[in-house]
Amino acid sequence: MCRTRTNGSMKSGEGRMSKAAVKHGVVCDTGFLIRLNQPQDPLHANARGYLKYLLANDHQLYVSTIALAEYAVRDRIENLPMRYFQVLPFNIVTPKKPASLPGSSFQNVIRSPRKSPSE
Repeated sequence: MCRTRTNGSMKSGEGRMSKAAVKHGVVCDTGFLIRLNQPQDPLHANARGYLKYLLANDHQLYVSTIALAEYAVRDRIENLPMRYFQVLPFNIVTPKKPASLPGSSFQNVIRSPRKSPSE
């Protein structure tokens, strides 16, 4: 439901920051958002527990505009506790980066010709 990510090493005038100085953030997906706001969901308590733990331990919470759009199909975004989330924008260049990485699982699917069912 949530994926941990680090901000990575950052360059400063004195060189790189130490690993201890790197903060962790969590990218929350649509499933987490749905369970967070659905008290009748069997995983609601888990989602609330994760949220409390992450906030208590000063983790930055991120949510993508895509996850928000998916959530908005069934519920209003205003019902989410958005004060806790930093919104990650998504635009046309965003999906190009992972697709260009060597060994991307999508490269073979996209570049392979489709076979007809009779083959």
